[in-house]
Parts: sequence; structure tokens; C-alpha cells
Amino acid sequence: SFQDKKKKNILLDYVSYPVTTAHYMERALRKTQNVFTCGAMITRELIERWNLKEMKWEVKPQDFYRGCNTSIMQVMKLLPKGWNPDLYLWIETGLDNIPPDIKELKMPKACYLIDTHLYSDRHKEIARYFDFVFLAQKEHVEKFKAEGVKNVYWLPLGCDPEIHGKTEMPKKYDVGFVGSV
Repeated sequence: SFQDKKKKNILLDYVSYPVTTAHYMERALRKTQNVFTCGAMITRELIERWNLKEMKWEVKPQDFYRGCNTSIMQVMKLLPKGWNPDLYLWIETGLDNIPPDIKELKMPKACYLIDTHLYSDRHKEIARYFDFVFLAQKEHVEKFKAEGVKNVYWLPLGCDPEIHGKTEMPKKYDVGFVGSV
């Protein structure tokens, strides 16, 4: 069965590629909740441009396709009969937009905004469409609240222990950096 009545039904919306916070969130949510995903997939062109060629995991399609201009109500019609979301969760990947008709959703809507340090003004606009807003950048929480955004919370970035777990290797360098901006 696609639904355990003791769990919440979550419609998770993000652009699929396996080296994004949204992918790790999906893996975690699927362990404890009923989850369907919607959204597009990262393109080969973007993988090249963002220098993600060393990515070892296959890019898999979402349960339901939703492009940048695809109506969320179109996706809702594709969900299995009787499966009604308790929560719509949109996670920023830097590759997509919120659905043009998001106001039509009647269930609680939440977003997780990752790169607020780069897109603060755009994120403030996006946040106004959601009942709950989670920010990966703690220093922006109070700024959002000061501008009238309701229910804003800090949700720090995490990792998936099955993917990012500690490996025992000999120390080669005293200092290391992994990241980009």
C-alpha cells in the first residue's frame, strides 16, 4: 500500500538531483512519513556548468513531473485516489520556482530556503506564499520576521549519515575546505 494511516502524507516539491539538501530530506522523510515527490530533474547542461560531473549517483525523476510553470493543481490530480497531502513542502534547489497557482493549495504549505545569503529579496517574496518558512541561514530569521514574514524558523543544513558518514582514512592535510560560492 502507498499509504500508512499512522503517518503524515507529504507532497515534496524540488528539482531532482542527488547532491542537494532536498534529496537528503526526501530520504529522511521517506523513513517516517508517506511521501510523494514532484518537480523536474537537473539537466546534463547544468551538471556540466556547475561542475557536478563527479557526482556518482543517478539523477532519478520525481514521482510526478512539475516544471517551472506547471500548475500544482495539475499535480494534485495525478496523486492516487484517496491520498491527500497533510503538508506541501517546497525545497529550494536554485533551479526552480514555486508553482504559479500555489495559493490554491488548501493544506499547510512549508518551504525550506537554502541560499538566503545569496537571494534574500527573492526569498522574502517566496516566503509570503507559505504558512511555515525554514531558513538554512540563521542570520536571516530575524530579518524575515521584521519584514512581516510569519512562522520563520532556522533549520540548519544537515547531512545524511548513510551518505556522509565518517570514513576512517589516514590524515593527509592539516586543513581542508569543501564548498563553493
